[in-house]
Amino acid sequence: MMVINLISRARHLICLALLFLIFSKCKTISNDTIQAVQFYHTLPFVKNNGQVYLQNDSVNIYYYKNLIFFRKPYQNLQRVQQRDQQEHVFDTLVNGTIGYKYFLYKQNNLWGLTFDSLSILTGKVHRVDSFLTTTVFGNVKFYNNSNDSLIDIEEMETETVLEKHIPKIKYDRSYPDSIYFFLDKKLVHLKYVLSGELDSVRQSKLFKIVSIYNSFYDTLHKLQMPRREFVFGIKQIKIDNKKEILSFLVDFDKANLQTQKSGY
Repeated sequence: MMVINLISRARHLICLALLFLIFSKCKTISNDTIQAVQFYHTLPFVKNNGQVYLQNDSVNIYYYKNLIFFRKPYQNLQRVQQRDQQEHVFDTLVNGTIGYKYFLYKQNNLWGLTFDSLSILTGKVHRVDSFLTTTVFGNVKFYNNSNDSLIDIEEMETETVLEKHIPKIKYDRSYPDSIYFFLDKKLVHLKYVLSGELDSVRQSKLFKIVSIYNSFYDTLHKLQMPRREFVFGIKQIKIDNKKEILSFLVDFDKANLQTQKSGY
């Protein structure tokens, strides 16, 4: 009888210990802070017939301690067979399921890691500047203090303003005819930066940019180029799969894994 009581008590203590560990892990994760921001852009492309089609894309960015984590969706294309009116069989690509690619780096590091899944903590080494250039236009200087000329300021709502600029000199066709900067003091807590210089000068947060190119006749391609707007922006978002992402970042941080090339 005494042995049975001891076994029962031991099982009870083990259950309590397990519950404590589970509770502690949940509490640790729930107390960790993570900020999620989405970078989005719209690029207008002109077809040979002068029509414009818009390419929209976005990437989610998560900030946890000194870690910066990107989650970029992509479309899995599927090859299917079709028949034309003459019963000729041909292959075509159609949109399939949506997948995700991931990139993680530690703040101020030159190298990061790419992941195909959140189920493992090891990834492929990749340069940070190269990734930022191809994903969020990291090589583009959206605000140029020496060449941008402020022509108008419009108050949109409380602590939100629209600044309209034009370039002093259009060195080539890559320079827009005008550029609109949207700033909001309520968003200064966002960690992503579109222009650190403009944020600092205005004591606000630049959250949207619209570069406008007026219509003109392209003599080289003999085509009337329509008016185009290139849009870049950021917005704070809710984390739809917070448990999965935060668990991955917490585990990566606890493992103290290296994202530097020398670490591999």
